Amino acid sequence: MLLTTINLVSQAPNLHHALEVVLSEVCSMIDWEYGEAWMTNSDGTRLKLYQAYYDCFDQALRRFLRAS
Repeated sequence: MLLTTINLVSQAPNLHHALEVVLSEVCSMIDWEYGEAWMTNSDGTRLKLYQAYYDCFDQALRRFLRAS
């Protein structure tokens, strides 16, 4: 799994896509239905939700999560 993930991340065009790849691989491997990426703010004092996430839910729930 690690080698596969590293190869996929190395091919990602940007950070957003790389995080989606990692979330997808990890969540699939441990059988999680949802995963999010959190990153520190610019001065490193707080965590903030990053735009990348993984979910196996339907489109209606995806729209709800984006609007929340």
